[in-house]
Amino acid sequence: MLSSLLTVAQTSAPMYNGGSGLTTQPPERVAPPPSQQDGGMLEFVLFLDRELSRWLCVSARPRRPVTKLACLLLEWSGHGVLWFAICGLLFLLYLLTSDPSHLSLAWNVLVLLGVDIVAVAPLKLYFKRSRPPTNSGTIALSVSSVDKYAFPSGHASRAVALAIYFTLSRFLPPLVWAGWAVLVCLSRVVGGRHHLLDVLVGAGAGLAVFETSRYLGLLTLSLSSHH
Repeated sequence: MLSSLLTVAQTSAPMYNGGSGLTTQPPERVAPPPSQQDGGMLEFVLFLDRELSRWLCVSARPRRPVTKLACLLLEWSGHGVLWFAICGLLFLLYLLTSDPSHLSLAWNVLVLLGVDIVAVAPLKLYFKRSRPPTNSGTIALSVSSVDKYAFPSGHASRAVALAIYFTLSRFLPPLVWAGWAVLVCLSRVVGGRHHLLDVLVGAGAGLAVFETSRYLGLLTLSLSSHH
């Protein structure tokens, strides 16, 4: 039932142009919030989630060229492909320098990326919540069978998990990672890629990914001493 409500909740949102973003046509009249008789508290929460997400995205229209570029850069900064490439580079540096810190860092990041996929991908496939109508274009180098779904946000979970790791490992000041994670999460809604609830649950999933990885002993370095 939860899965079907997540899908049905998309139907009353305004339509957008897939190539250029928001249409020039005025949005359709917003449907009144559902009452408890219509579908209960969950449907009401989804209604609020949908409308607040739409408002956050539409509010960015006056500065859309700048906002669009910023969201695109933040999207790439949290893209799994980029972080897998960073892992590959770190492994290469280890082979060239024999510095064990490069190997350990690559392993830790790779673990977090792997656990994140294992945690988030099944949820996307189970709930199958469509991306909001404000979403335009496709995410480059994405896995269409999974990434076409929105709930939860993989960018949010990945950014939060990595930010916690790098913060506790004292790799750059904590504010750098906290600010990056917050901006990545915010950009997913402002850029029209996700609903707010997708991002909030994704951030929670990121915390769970990190804590699970640490609890299982998959992170090899002492987080308090790594520099």
